[in-house]
Amino acid sequence: MGDQTSQAAHLLKAIFPKRLSISDNFKENLVHLLPAGVSQHRSEQEPIYGKQNYIAYEALFRPSENITSLSISELSKMFYHLGAQEKFDALTLQKGLNDAKNFPVTLNISVKSALSPEFWNNIEGVLKNHNPQDIIFEILEHDVALDADISHLETLKELGFKFALDDFSIGESHKNRLAVFTDLIDYIKIDGPLVRAGLGDKNTPFTENDFIKLTDNLREVAPHTKLIAEHVNNAKEAASLFWLGFDGVQGRDLNPEDFPYTPEAQALAKTESTCDHA
Repeated sequence: MGDQTSQAAHLLKAIFPKRLSISDNFKENLVHLLPAGVSQHRSEQEPIYGKQNYIAYEALFRPSENITSLSISELSKMFYHLGAQEKFDALTLQKGLNDAKNFPVTLNISVKSALSPEFWNNIEGVLKNHNPQDIIFEILEHDVALDADISHLETLKELGFKFALDDFSIGESHKNRLAVFTDLIDYIKIDGPLVRAGLGDKNTPFTENDFIKLTDNLREVAPHTKLIAEHVNNAKEAASLFWLGFDGVQGRDLNPEDFPYTPEAQALAKTESTCDHA
């Protein structure tokens, strides 16, 4: 199955850039093969640090050791092109929940899945074994029609599930996501390049003023939401963003020892205290 999945994936990479048409039957066969590609990934959890405690842990996916696999983002694009994004979201959601060791956990879903009552019906059995307060659904950066029906999502929110907008930035599709989901969401995650611009990085498509205008607008339009900065590299940057009013920070290179409430920081403080009294 693994070899078949790899062959299908390489074939897809050749097909889609050229925008060639493929038969519905061929699409169905590929959709059947691609889940094996997801299973070749292991899920990891990346902390989202708040000022005084963890906000949540995002479920991310990495290729398992000794496995040559496409990245999870490439697999996601393939499912999307095949019109099977809901299947992909269900697979990764279930794997993220099954492998989660820390809660609350954040799970990525496409706009298409979010708007589909059928999708939520299909994963009801997966969700029922978990406390709704422990799950945050991150709605990805796809465009959405302004008249979209989100009544089923409002029902989920009443049950205790939380929602976030992922990779929020500048542009019409982001404005549309905000307009449709404003009353639903609890968090807005500001996209990395925009955060980097806000921190003074000149190597992004945005300016520091873009960052300021966007965050000021979000505080005005959605004052009930918590802002989370992505692609934060160190404790100094985290402190700057907290000072600017951000509620959380996230980044692969952040060190848990820099946040005093983490077990790692508390263990370090205990060790240093012991050494001081030796």
